[in-house]
Amino acid sequence: MITIENKTDLGIRIANAMNNCGSDKETSHFYSEGYSYLINKVLGRDPSTMLEIGIANVDPENSSLHGWASVFPDAQIYGIDNQPRKMIETDRIRTFVVDQADPLQLSNFKKAIDDTTFDVILDDGSHVFQHAEVSFKILFNRLSDNGLYMIEDIGKVDIWGQWVAQWSSLLSSIDNVEYEIIDCNPPQKEDDSILIGVWKKSGDI
Repeated sequence: MITIENKTDLGIRIANAMNNCGSDKETSHFYSEGYSYLINKVLGRDPSTMLEIGIANVDPENSSLHGWASVFPDAQIYGIDNQPRKMIETDRIRTFVVDQADPLQLSNFKKAIDDTTFDVILDDGSHVFQHAEVSFKILFNRLSDNGLYMIEDIGKVDIWGQWVAQWSSLLSSIDNVEYEIIDCNPPQKEDDSILIGVWKKSGDI
């Protein structure tokens, strides 16, 4: 597990965008530099396509999808959520009603977007390990070359719906992936501010 101390231009842009759109990604969890570190390490550029699982905490206008569209002005942003009222449609944001724990709905989503692949997939869905595991296993192969899959809101201890030991066990059992675990809020010893980045091993892309 690592921590991120240095501020980056991308991290600052993400933090400002998330605060401006009303997301709690930075105010509660301090994920911005973790995102920046992983995107720069794995992708090495701004993404041109991005999928976020989970659209908003309260209302669509507070969705981080707006924040990502601001940070990456040339990217197409996709979102899935199981609540129809959270759908957003703009010229660069497309959303779909999908339950992340339902393999059939996830498969239908993949068909609906044809051969679209994602430079970044970010899971901010139910925060339940069993649900997130289903999404990961079905959507991971929709990453583009050098694509990055991130899971957030992972607990440091087992009082949360998903915790770091579960993901470590799963990911270490998969031969063709690499992953990194980031503690984005080190002073808090029992919170859910763990961010995990997963990508394909070189030669497996």
